[in-house]
Amino acid sequence: MLISAALRLLRAVAMLLFGAGLIQHAIARFELPTRLLNFTVAPQTAILTTCVLAATALALVLPLVRRAPDRMTRVVAILGLVALVLVVPFTFLATNFGYVDFETVMMSMADNRASDIVDVAVKDFAGPLAETALTTLLLAGSGWWLMRRMPAFVPAMGALALFAIVTSQPSAALYRLIFPDPALKMVSGKDLVAPEIVAMPATKRNLVIIYLESLERSYRDIPASADAFGPLAALEDRGFSARNLAQIHGTHYSAAGLVASQCGIPLLPRGLTDPKTFASSKGLTQHGISRFLPGVTCLGDLLSAQGYESAYVNGSDTEIFAIGNFLKDHGIGTVRGLKTEPEFANVEGTNTWGVPDTVLFDVGLQELDRLAARDAPFALMLFTAATHGPGGYLDPGCEYTPPVKPRRADSLMPATIYCTGKLIEKFLSDLAERGLADNTVVVLMSDHLAMPNTMASELNRLGEDRRNYFVVLNGAGQIDGVRSDRPAIMPDIYPTIVESLGFKLKDGAGNLGRSLLSPGPTLSERLGHDIVNRALFGNPDLRRLVWTDM
Repeated sequence: MLISAALRLLRAVAMLLFGAGLIQHAIARFELPTRLLNFTVAPQTAILTTCVLAATALALVLPLVRRAPDRMTRVVAILGLVALVLVVPFTFLATNFGYVDFETVMMSMADNRASDIVDVAVKDFAGPLAETALTTLLLAGSGWWLMRRMPAFVPAMGALALFAIVTSQPSAALYRLIFPDPALKMVSGKDLVAPEIVAMPATKRNLVIIYLESLERSYRDIPASADAFGPLAALEDRGFSARNLAQIHGTHYSAAGLVASQCGIPLLPRGLTDPKTFASSKGLTQHGISRFLPGVTCLGDLLSAQGYESAYVNGSDTEIFAIGNFLKDHGIGTVRGLKTEPEFANVEGTNTWGVPDTVLFDVGLQELDRLAARDAPFALMLFTAATHGPGGYLDPGCEYTPPVKPRRADSLMPATIYCTGKLIEKFLSDLAERGLADNTVVVLMSDHLAMPNTMASELNRLGEDRRNYFVVLNGAGQIDGVRSDRPAIMPDIYPTIVESLGFKLKDGAGNLGRSLLSPGPTLSERLGHDIVNRALFGNPDLRRLVWTDM
């Protein structure tokens, strides 16, 4: 009797473990609220939790029956393993990176060395990986044990496995391929208008672009980061600012944000073609492509044609996502990834994402001096890293204590935001001391919205109201102090930057982007953010156009 009760209790515990794993993956896959038993706020999660508790109760009271592994049990077990393979990697990415679609994951796998992926995983995500591995083993083990000790669980397990397979990201990608979204027809090649300069500025201004890793303007609206955002808020109020810059698919990670803001298009999928092969003419010929994104004219192309000297510097590695190939193929003369340069191999404070931003700005000033010494207008681009998730990376000497603590008291995000703002202030002061400020347009912008980090709970409360940060200082046409609330997306940044230099574009167009300094409507103003997002997601016509030689 005692043994029977103990076995039923063990079966109930196994059911509870299985159900907990099921809920965890369901929340990540379907973006469900985490209130487990709140039927008002999270009805789906509450219903799922109730079902798990009911199944646990049944496991506790039903008679003990041992089922030998028969054909049906083995088939269901195989389906369960297939479901785990198709679901677990994507729920891990959803939890830790915020994006989970199949196309982006395949692009990431193709565009990054396996050693780099392993390095990031071990250094920054060892804990989450171990947790995922443990929960996956518990899910698989408890499922198999329940099928052997509770015959009625076998068909239920089969149904759950089939549901997981059908609703997995790879299956969703296959469905989109067979049944395209009708919204895809609402944006076509006709909307891809190459930039055409119709008026020149009296004087060609220099350009400095500083990309701020994951540093969205939403932090300004959160009590725990509002004070830290102060330096950046002051710059936003001082310059031309876009306050309604939403994020769409294909602009939601660093390389994609870089491409969108410089080419006026999202970084559309190319299947499994590996950009690393583009480093040689042989690799290019094999893919029938002359260069990275050959079908579009980007910012570097346009500036190069106007006689600009240009340089790009980040603290990391420019081979990641083939960023170096992209920039060089589109007119950027000097491309540097400091983490890979021997001179910076042992810099104090170097982290997974590169050298400290203090070093980046020091090198940026050296590049500034080099470019300014030449008899030509210049464009300098810097890419910071301190505000990268999940916790932020403090530069040596960065000290800040927020007056309002984040929900996670160990979060370094407020300090990294504050110190990033102070570094930019110093850089602007150095620019002025060199006598370059009056003839230089400075652009400050986030590359994308923050992925899940130690302030995710505060950011997620803003829901669909989260917005990117974009500021132009000393733009042509006396635009300082002007605030734009027009609905916009990252591709609109490209023509806006061009026109902030004093150039006038025909219809304010830069590929899919429309300048916020021209009256023509943006895609978001015409169609709405949701339709634009659906229309551009893996759009086959646009994908063909941008990856085909002009």
